[in-house]
Amino acid sequence: MRHDSAAQSPVTPGQRTWHLTPRDVWKRQVDQCHYVPEAFVAEGFIHCTNDLLELVAAGNKYYRDDPRPFVAVEIECDLVEAQIVYEDAARMFPHIYGQLNPSAILRACPCDRDVDGVFVTIAT
Repeated sequence: MRHDSAAQSPVTPGQRTWHLTPRDVWKRQVDQCHYVPEAFVAEGFIHCTNDLLELVAAGNKYYRDDPRPFVAVEIECDLVEAQIVYEDAARMFPHIYGQLNPSAILRACPCDRDVDGVFVTIAT
């Protein structure tokens, strides 16, 4: 579902955002024409956050019980071909409404987790 232009906010030049995904999902698509997360079909967008601390918090909230290794994908917003929409007032959590083109991906960083599955840091 696309949202009206009132919800849409332009990104600032050079702005970067982060997306959290299981490493196996990432590796299967790293050489493809576009990347889409596991929940893309159901949700219609790619969840991101502009802050690494928030990304760690999201990992702990949604993926702590998922034992797979995860990576944090750094994205150059200026290069994203799909529509980017902020639906939160703080402009912290952009949604990418479409597949992610590889030219916008800067790198994928491993996520450090403790033995209980708690996300601790992103290895940048």
